[in-house]
Amino acid sequence: MFQMKNIAYISVILTGIMLGFSSCKKQEDIYKDYVVSNGLVYPGPVMNPIAKPGDRRIEIEWKRGVDPRVVKARIFWNNYTDSVEVACSRDMDIVSKIIPLPENTYTFMIHTYDAEGNVSIPVELQGRVYGPTYTSMLSNRVLLSTVYDGSDLTLNWHDAEKTVVGVNLTYSEKNVTGTKTYVVDPSEMVTVIPRFDMNKPLIYSTVHKPDFLAMDLLYAIPIEIMIDPWITIPRSEWTAEHSSVHDSNVASRAIDGNPGTFWHSQAQAQYPHWLTFDMKKVIKVRQMTLVMRAESPANTFRHFMLQGRLDGETDWTDYPPEGTDYYSFEPVGLSRQTFTVPGDPEMQHIRLWFVNSHNQIYAVLAEFEVFGAFK
Repeated sequence: MFQMKNIAYISVILTGIMLGFSSCKKQEDIYKDYVVSNGLVYPGPVMNPIAKPGDRRIEIEWKRGVDPRVVKARIFWNNYTDSVEVACSRDMDIVSKIIPLPENTYTFMIHTYDAEGNVSIPVELQGRVYGPTYTSMLSNRVLLSTVYDGSDLTLNWHDAEKTVVGVNLTYSEKNVTGTKTYVVDPSEMVTVIPRFDMNKPLIYSTVHKPDFLAMDLLYAIPIEIMIDPWITIPRSEWTAEHSSVHDSNVASRAIDGNPGTFWHSQAQAQYPHWLTFDMKKVIKVRQMTLVMRAESPANTFRHFMLQGRLDGETDWTDYPPEGTDYYSFEPVGLSRQTFTVPGDPEMQHIRLWFVNSHNQIYAVLAEFEVFGAFK
């Protein structure tokens, strides 16, 4: 009885084993049509490629990678209708390719290949190509003002945009043949051009790097300007003299830029009174501006003459207004009264000859300015 039970148990085990072998064989048969002999080979794909935008071109770049089987790559765009091949030798650390392209935004697909022609999975990359349309929209850095002192030209700039890497200046120097160039740094707010030739144009173009990866710098459309020579002449180097003075109210107070200070002639001195100024350089005088002090504005001159000369020795030349002999000064405190000088005469020394008064025998003047051009 015990023996029969053992025989039956062994029979069950053997039957199970045979059924198991039969089941495994059938499962292999199911998948055998999908198994490729020796397996599929996928070369290592490109890793972390970058696109460097440029002017009607783009550079695609990536690290060589560790797969020694890779011998080349191909970059596709326009839905695989266009492509370019790139060699990938083992001694290369960086693989790159510059591709000339029209201005546009592109999607690139990159595959690597081994010597047997096996191809990697694709890696997608987007990049932009700049061109004339983008360049035409670039702005030049704003030039706030220019100041010419007879020798040097000072340019005052607005803050530069983030994409600006410089401003290219082209200009001419006095008595020098040809042109000179200078690059203004984005952080530079004031630029001084020495010995600037006012008879030649100033040309400037702003340089942009639109992307930190950009391979090319782009230039805004150049601006060409002629510097306006007519300015309010700086007075810092002027010297002044007077016919007489009351207390400490000397002639230099009329050119100190502070209308709260003033020249005052000697209180008992009779007309005429005068002030002379040495402007240190020959000036073409187009206009002059006079300002009276705020207190007692009527206690000053009424009519005056403008006189000038090139040096300190020759006789003075009168420059009267058209149609009369004298200029008329109104008794208004702190009012800027501007007078045109016909003919833009040239002079270095200028004299104000005060002829008569509104109601006092003395004369007072708070500020005197000249609007003109350096010769």
